[in-house]
Amino acid sequence: MQLKERYQLLAADYAAALQSFENALGEDISSYTPVIQDLIRNGKVQKFEICVELAWKTSKAFIELQLGEIVGSPKQVYRHLFTANLISAGLLANLLSAIDDRNLLSHIYKEDSFEQVSRQFETHLASFLELKQVLQ
Repeated sequence: MQLKERYQLLAADYAAALQSFENALGEDISSYTPVIQDLIRNGKVQKFEICVELAWKTSKAFIELQLGEIVGSPKQVYRHLFTANLISAGLLANLLSAIDDRNLLSHIYKEDSFEQVSRQFETHLASFLELKQVLQ
């Protein structure tokens, strides 16, 4: 598959994942039983993790396509966007925070960690949406 096609597929998947994450965050779960609330919260975490993955992979493909450079890790990808003056320092900090939060949820599950990270979901979504605009 050509790089342009790969980028287009990633960008489309990223846009769809963002919409799904945004829809999930907008859902009021207060009327559900505690078990269902827990399942929905876990679904939100999964949607967040998918957005984190697609955000950096789409960014990586964008850098390769637009700048002709290959960058490795998620944090390096975001730092590269910053040094290329494509994103602000604030967006860089937020995207790096999203990576840290994903790692926190993926490697060690603690209820207090989940609560801490889930309070940041709206901020992370806003950052992902801002990044999407940069990548278009």
